[in-house]
Amino acid sequence: MILGVKGFYPYIRGQAVDVVMPDRKYCGGLLELKKIAAMAEGAGLLVSPHGPASPVGTAAAVQVCATLPNFLILEFSYGEVPWRSELIDPPEQIVDSALLLGTRPGFGITLNERTAKKYAVGQ
Repeated sequence: MILGVKGFYPYIRGQAVDVVMPDRKYCGGLLELKKIAAMAEGAGLLVSPHGPASPVGTAAAVQVCATLPNFLILEFSYGEVPWRSELIDPPEQIVDSALLLGTRPGFGITLNERTAKKYAVGQ
């Protein structure tokens, strides 16, 4: 696992990658993802964030990806649990192979607390 700008720098500087794939959960968060993407942009590289953890995480990543001039593609996990579409409002929407950007404040979604509580692990 590669962490933060400091972790990605040697790979970018050494021209060891063609596409940079920081995982938003492990690279240091959304701001660190932006910094890594900016560093990649300076080196002429594309960014394809990794980390299809949940609809909430995907909504956060989509907001960041929409701001990246060197964005290539976002990994998207679909159908791993039957209640995925019930976890957020509005549910994830794909049109013409593109995940729509939320228009509400914040990440553009509201968490369905009832669904989250119902399927929480370790209660």
